[in-house]
Amino acid sequence: MQAKSQQLKKALWGGKTQSDLFALQDLHSDPVFFIMRRDFRDVYASMIVKGNFKYSPSEAATLWANNFTQFREFASISSAKTMEIVYEDLALNPEIVLKNVCDLIGVQFSEAMLSFHTKNMALFRNPFGHLSSDQLKAGINSSSIGKWKSILNSAQIAEIEEICGDLIDF
Repeated sequence: MQAKSQQLKKALWGGKTQSDLFALQDLHSDPVFFIMRRDFRDVYASMIVKGNFKYSPSEAATLWANNFTQFREFASISSAKTMEIVYEDLALNPEIVLKNVCDLIGVQFSEAMLSFHTKNMALFRNPFGHLSSDQLKAGINSSSIGKWKSILNSAQIAEIEEICGDLIDF
């Protein structure tokens, strides 16, 4: 990805990964790391509706909670810039959240960032199984917040809340 960004003369580039953040930090100068925190009940509801996932609620919640624990540990001891973005905040107040992201990475906020869904993006032309491509085409919105209430049963909710605890208490 870095080679492609250099070829296209892009100053910034990014990727989605669950790799070792310390190793990534060692590979790149001045990296910035983000993690998106979304109410895991909604994450799991989305997994059920859109995906073909074989995880039980407790297995999926444990993996999710471990990712946040690891990210927070990394952020507390790393010299890299880090930011935890709350999905619900982004969906409800996108301009505020994006301005904070822009401040962290040193770029100027542009209103065009709020209308990415109107652009002719490769993801929209060729989603290659991306589970959220249709939702991304609709732009930033809050339509998926709280969907878990009508999708998950009480046992699933209890399993998730027991494991995720404070991570879903906004």
